[in-house]
Amino acid sequence: MTRRLARLSICMLAACAPKPATPGAPAPSTASAELPGSRAQIRAPILIRAPRPDVTFPDLVPDLAEEPRWPLTGMQHPSLQPSYDVADTLAEPGITWTELCARSVDRRRDPSHHDELIYLGAWCAAERRDPETAVGLLAQVRGSAVPGIARAVPLDVANILVDSQDAEHADQILVHAQLRSAQLYDLIAAAYFEIGRNDDAVQATTSALQLDQRYDRAATCHRLARAALLGREASRVLLATELTRATNGKTPDPQCVELAAGVECAVDPEAGCRTYIVNHHIDDAVWRLAKIDEHWRDPQTWDGWLDVALHIELLTARPESLPMLSVAVEAAVVASECRQLPLQTISNRLDRMVRDGHIPGAAGKLDWARTLYQKPDDCAAFRTKWLADNPQ
Repeated sequence: MTRRLARLSICMLAACAPKPATPGAPAPSTASAELPGSRAQIRAPILIRAPRPDVTFPDLVPDLAEEPRWPLTGMQHPSLQPSYDVADTLAEPGITWTELCARSVDRRRDPSHHDELIYLGAWCAAERRDPETAVGLLAQVRGSAVPGIARAVPLDVANILVDSQDAEHADQILVHAQLRSAQLYDLIAAAYFEIGRNDDAVQATTSALQLDQRYDRAATCHRLARAALLGREASRVLLATELTRATNGKTPDPQCVELAAGVECAVDPEAGCRTYIVNHHIDDAVWRLAKIDEHWRDPQTWDGWLDVALHIELLTARPESLPMLSVAVEAAVVASECRQLPLQTISNRLDRMVRDGHIPGAAGKLDWARTLYQKPDDCAAFRTKWLADNPQ
């Protein structure tokens, strides 16, 4: 990992704040014109919400919901509790650390339990909502030889700071305690995410990128992934691209490769999933049908549903196509309000589907829709029943 990568990443993160991206629904079409008799009349198209087809797709979208928790394990969650069981060392069974604080045990002098008493004092300060004193005391035992204390200090510092401080004030406390490190900021960023403070998580991630003098490739990829998933929409694609660049080289880190493909797909699901699809051997037709299904309950005009049907017709190799095509064509007919001009347009655009016959079993449905403009009473009866079965 080069210094240039870290500098670019930090620049892109400088103004990050959380704003999740949401894929947009297909834009509704403009109003249709109709000529009843000799008098022109403009009718605003109505929007119809169609029932979901009876199809099931495997889980195709990368699940990165837990990625911003890195490097926390599945069992680690922010909590204003000591990670080291200090009460077990200093008290009889059943006595809690808060009771020890109430008894001022942390103020005792006992050379045989020097580090344990300092550790307890830190948590007594945290209980009093004095994070600066708490972190300062924990800094004194960060290298303790007492089994468990040194390992507990980073997680305890993160938990204490995110409970009461934003990222800017947390940084000031860490500077004063001389505790700043990339690894500690990774824990702090993960803890901020866990409690829903994504802007602070991104700021702590920026500090971790700045402080990582080793340029640990896998760790940097995790940091870039967190920033891309939680940052501002304007910077998400840039960060995902920077993460992809981190996979360049003769021996790319496997974690970086997996993260880059998943994050690129997550931040740009409409166009950025090609690598993810290839890496996971996903059928392209299944992927495209699943993306159509994802927006199925969005209301559409008659020509919107007709466009959906035409897109499905291009993916005819999959058995999921037929039920999806059938519902889309029916929804187009219903949204047309059985008006002559929309029905004739539907008929004309379905002609190619009937001639090509790509979708086995679809010919009957397509022929039915193509002839409805000649049978206004049949269309009206179908529309009335469909709306009764599918209230809008």
